Amino acid sequence: MPQSSLGDDGNDPRALKLIEITESFVGTLHDRVPQSHAERAINSDSTLRGEKLRQLPERFIEEYLIRDVAEQVLGYDYRPQPKGIDGLGGRIPDFEVMNSERLVVGEIKKPNSIEQAREESHDYLKMASRRPAVGISTDGWTWILHKASEPDGEVTYHSHEPLRPIIRQLGRSERHSTTISRRQLRTEAASFVQRFHIDSIAKTV
Repeated sequence: MPQSSLGDDGNDPRALKLIEITESFVGTLHDRVPQSHAERAINSDSTLRGEKLRQLPERFIEEYLIRDVAEQVLGYDYRPQPKGIDGLGGRIPDFEVMNSERLVVGEIKKPNSIEQAREESHDYLKMASRRPAVGISTDGWTWILHKASEPDGEVTYHSHEPLRPIIRQLGRSERHSTTISRRQLRTEAASFVQRFHIDSIAKTV
């Protein structure tokens, strides 16, 4: 088998960092809640419960997964709970990406609640005065991009990328001490990074 080149997606250091962060998150999740509850959240449409986590699920996901991915992998200058965004009428997104010439705002919901995150992110883009603008919605398992280019233009879907396959594979390893294909994980992680990195966001609209 030929040796991978340094330019190969499988050797992207950002992809490796994404796996490292996700693996740490999966370990924390299994430490915090019963194994059966963690497995249902990872493998079905069951949501994480705050009484099991002893923390709001949205804040748990932000603290142990999303913010680290945003800052350490995707290159975002991440500001939580931004206030004063023109057009939002006092509504506050969960985060704003500050190192972009475009307005980039994000909405976080608990796992398996991606539709709620998508709807709120979509609303923020419709309301925001600044253009061009990008909306990121995530429940940790799935990340979605919407965009708005013109002052009175429609908000349109751009792309989405799942993290769930990586989380599932790492979850299986956590439960059964199985050997998983790190190569496959790196390839999947690289696809996510390429879609949501700050450099890609700059080309979205």
